[in-house]
Amino acid sequence: MAYTDQSQKLTIALQGGLQQLNGTQVEQYLRFRDPINGEERRRDRQEQAVATLLRQMGQAAQLKRLPSLIAELRPQVDTNLSPQEVLSLMAVALQPGQSVQFQSLSLRPALNAKASMRELEEQRLQPRWP
Repeated sequence: MAYTDQSQKLTIALQGGLQQLNGTQVEQYLRFRDPINGEERRRDRQEQAVATLLRQMGQAAQLKRLPSLIAELRPQVDTNLSPQEVLSLMAVALQPGQSVQFQSLSLRPALNAKASMRELEEQRLQPRWP
């Protein structure tokens, strides 16, 4: 995967095949939107990365690191959840047999070509909880 996007100042240079990626490489992998399959393939890669991360974090050695990892990442995340609530949600997500469900939100078309923000299409919103 080789790609350069001047507008985002993004350069992606990944080799093919099974490998362990560092944080920068994961970001490159997740941000790439190829001209043919576009957003759909990018969502597939994002789902694959989350599933892989959850599988790795579910290993016994990694579970011990969760409290310190949550504390380390907390300043970088804006949430009203307490560290205990985050840890509780992670414990549920990491249980064997659990899977994460992904949903896409319908967005209105951009107001202009340079718009960086888009609004939700309210009439197409689905309930968040079953």
